[in-house]
Amino acid sequence: MTDEHLCLSDMLDQDLTAYELFHSLPKDLQQEIIREDISSFYDLQNYLEVRTGRRPGCGGAGSEPQTGALIG
Repeated sequence: MTDEHLCLSDMLDQDLTAYELFHSLPKDLQQEIIREDISSFYDLQNYLEVRTGRRPGCGGAGSEPQTGALIG
């Protein structure tokens, strides 16, 4: 099974993870995604990573963007 769908609404209907992620986002970010008509979970994650600076679904230690040099 491919994760590429016909359109955003098709993806949200068929992929529970994408649906939950999409609906957890602020409304303004949802509107941007609707305009982009993203149709795969991979593309949704990449879009959010570029837009927010972190990869969704990868919570926990180390999920924050790197802002400085490593010390040590």
